Amino acid sequence: MGAHVASFYDGLIVLTFFGRTVDSAVLHTLSRVVVPPLTVAIIRVSVPRCFRSNAGLVEPHASMSAQPYFIAKALITTYLLHNKRQHYTFCRHLNLLTKLQIIRRGAAITIIEVAESISSLQRTSVSNIEQKPQMSTEDKLKKISDLGLSINCEHLTDDVFERLCDLLYRYSDIFATKLADLTGSNIIQCHIETEDHPFRIKPYRLTPPMRKDLDKQIDGMMQAGIIQESDNSPLASPVMMVKKLMANIVFA
Repeated sequence: MGAHVASFYDGLIVLTFFGRTVDSAVLHTLSRVVVPPLTVAIIRVSVPRCFRSNAGLVEPHASMSAQPYFIAKALITTYLLHNKRQHYTFCRHLNLLTKLQIIRRGAAITIIEVAESISSLQRTSVSNIEQKPQMSTEDKLKKISDLGLSINCEHLTDDVFERLCDLLYRYSDIFATKLADLTGSNIIQCHIETEDHPFRIKPYRLTPPMRKDLDKQIDGMMQAGIIQESDNSPLASPVMMVKKLMANIVFA
């Protein structure tokens, strides 16, 4: 291929796609460009008249090896300016430095090679979402009721009711039916400011039924990985048991 320039990235050596041939051309910037630090910029470059193809492969020019920025390899399409005499295209510029990069007008930053036409590929349906089998509305309602959901169709039309059932059934996997389904998230961690003297309050007295429910809920949260034991913690806050409308008791 006659490659004379190599790019080094993540321990890999990436050679150029092609060398200079009669079908290749050098592309120059159409204007002065100022690229902010740590930024990707789209730069418009001129395409010489000798390059007669409407599509091409672009990659960095050999002179770019000494520059502190990078030009992405890409498959591009050429365009015609309004005066119908100048062709142009775009290339992607990457500035990895922490300072501004200035590219002068007319700088040779990339080369282009003719890309052969590729016949249209047969369209196929690709999805990473598990396709649920077709089910009747009654079966969908049974699945929805198993999740603990009920639909009041008194003020719904038949069409809206059927669409609502279809929506709930389609995304039934996002509903949590037990504590283990609440996986939580560690994307953001909360920092709690404590004073010099941490609070340590004695627990409230609970009735035997409340104590039984409390132990059961604590065991369930520990098995689900929501809470964990703490040895000799300087902080302690009492648990308050609250009776809900559904006759169950939860602590707050």
